[in-house]
Amino acid sequence: MLIEPSEENCARVIQALSQMEDGAARELSPKDLLDNVVVKIADEVEVDVSTHAWKVTYADALPGSQSVEIDGVKIPYLGLDSLIASKETYRERDSSDLLQLISLKARKHPG
Repeated sequence: MLIEPSEENCARVIQALSQMEDGAARELSPKDLLDNVVVKIADEVEVDVSTHAWKVTYADALPGSQSVEIDGVKIPYLGLDSLIASKETYRERDSSDLLQLISLKARKHPG
């Protein structure tokens, strides 16, 4: 999850994620989310929470974000350009994702 980096928002994220089965997020504070690049919450599902994804901040990603509605809840997600930028890392595991995303973008927007 890429989140807006304010203490209030971090508190809301922690509160929401604390509703998962094991309540693992209850051990966190907003400072934990603000001070760490990624916080991995291992609960009934594993969730990575970050205020920036490599060089992409929440504010950078917001204008190009997409959303889908599931059971009446609007779920935002990264647009393709931000997702590509988030994978332009030095990590080997991101390189195959990056190649596939660039290929997808070329198919969606030929020329």
